[in-house]
Amino acid sequence: MRSIASIEWAPEEKSFALVNHKIFTWFLIGSYLVGVKGQDPKARKDGFGCLRKAFHLSAATGNYFDFSSQNSYVESYLAELFLERGDRTTAKGLLKSSVKHLFQNWTAWRMLGNVHKEDCEWPEAMTCFLTSAEGWRDRRALEEVARIARHWRAKGKISVGDLERVYERIIDFDESASSDVSGSSAPTPESS
Repeated sequence: MRSIASIEWAPEEKSFALVNHKIFTWFLIGSYLVGVKGQDPKARKDGFGCLRKAFHLSAATGNYFDFSSQNSYVESYLAELFLERGDRTTAKGLLKSSVKHLFQNWTAWRMLGNVHKEDCEWPEAMTCFLTSAEGWRDRRALEEVARIARHWRAKGKISVGDLERVYERIIDFDESASSDVSGSSAPTPESS
């Protein structure tokens, strides 16, 4: 806690070492709060605030600090900050790393889909949108993906095979959802 107080109340000098210390400290605190204490909504919010402070202080120096993490949620939040700055390349790299570290980060999948969409990488965008919607187990989101796929197919942005793949995944989703419902109420051999 002394480190936080020391950087919070440090003189506003332009010392490179002090600025780097501030960036690094905010980043470590934010990463810790998101990664370790992330189940607590207040700690998570505070962690994102620390990451935002590190990011903006880094941007103010004119040279972005090398933000890297093994935590998927930290990476996806940093990607969001880079997207706010208009740096899709860095954001895309962070989002790809984020879903590699934690496949179940459904928000990162959706964000990565949006980046692919903006980069006109339609099949990749569809894959990301489908993964996110399936992960959330959200039938309406899958219907929205199908609507987008039909629109993109009509514009020639994706192939017929890509569109068929979307429909196959929706059918698989419906089948697994119906088996989940029917399977949950059926007695099991162990219960009889």
